[in-house]
Amino acid sequence: MSFPPAQYFIYGSDSFTERPVSRSAYEDRSLWPKQIWLLPEGTRSLLPWTIVKSDAGYVFQSRGAPTGEAEGAVVAIINQTLDPYISWIVEPATNDQELFRIRTHDRKYWTVEEEIGRVGHRVGFPKYMTTYFKKKLSDLSLRCQGISNSKD
Repeated sequence: MSFPPAQYFIYGSDSFTERPVSRSAYEDRSLWPKQIWLLPEGTRSLLPWTIVKSDAGYVFQSRGAPTGEAEGAVVAIINQTLDPYISWIVEPATNDQELFRIRTHDRKYWTVEEEIGRVGHRVGFPKYMTTYFKKKLSDLSLRCQGISNSKD
């Protein structure tokens, strides 16, 4: 499975509603990793994610920061000298060509915690509901904002 380098919106689904997966609009300015959240219903995704192919999978970037794992959570890595980012594996979730699961190489899937936090549900690695990302074709037009598919 291959995705062109492009920008995507990521949504989590609990079988009833789709909600955006993103960093919070309200973050401190430290260089600590920033939590990824399933935002509350009715919230619009702040910015699209950039997905870039790497040798080992895909790097998911939220607001320019690659993602990784810290304390069982999916986080945006702000200071890459302190925290490593992860090349994620992307696999189909169902027969729907727009739904995918995201996991580590050791088969830990992005999931959403049942308990709601200050911004929404924390995205991490517990065993509740699976998080998918859904590509929106209207967001894959030539408005890729600085990401080119050409080799010139």
